[in-house]
Amino acid sequence: MVGERKVVTITGPKMVELRAAPSASELQPGQALVRVSAVGVCATDVELYDGTMGYYHSGLASFPLVPGHEWAGEILALGPGALDPRLRVGQRVVGEHCTGCEPAPRCNVCQRRGGLLRCPRRKETGFFGRDGAFQTELVFPAAQLHALPKQVTDLEAVLAEPLCTALKAVRLADVDSAPKTSAGPRVAVVGDGAVGLLLLQALRWRHSARVLLLGARKQRLQRARELGAEA
Repeated sequence: MVGERKVVTITGPKMVELRAAPSASELQPGQALVRVSAVGVCATDVELYDGTMGYYHSGLASFPLVPGHEWAGEILALGPGALDPRLRVGQRVVGEHCTGCEPAPRCNVCQRRGGLLRCPRRKETGFFGRDGAFQTELVFPAAQLHALPKQVTDLEAVLAEPLCTALKAVRLADVDSAPKTSAGPRVAVVGDGAVGLLLLQALRWRHSARVLLLGARKQRLQRARELGAEA
């Protein structure tokens, strides 16, 4: 007997339903079935909820939609061909936001560094092509899953996706060329949102940087100071 999963579905602007759907009865080659244990609410998810997200207007996204691209979970089953030795049933994982060609082989665009974001056949979890993690179970390409170390909790792992955004920004900013002081490079971060606070932590961790964080929300600026910013 096929089990049941619960799915949070956005059916229209500011309209949400909790739906029941059958669990996956069979996995395709290279797929994994994951039990979702934690999922984040990104500012983009709020835009998906209220209907203002740009993908609606460009035609990439449409209602009904299952959001959730920042998540963590546990592998329940692996389909044939899911041979990554780091993955096993019971393994805690996070998944990439963007997935490229399925099934393999991937196109030339996918095979380049950062190519998944440019693949014309890409799927963006929780936006278009693939339901997001606002559900109890999720079928996901095993090749785009990443095993979690034991010391990282599920709630912490939810921040892996936005943290990757922050780390890429640090790399592209070429912080090593920033003005140096005796206490390390000095860098300004504009914005006190989640990515801004993650940028602050990444800069202090990777470069021992002095960070000036600019923002408009007192509570966020206080949090930035607690994290070491010159807010």
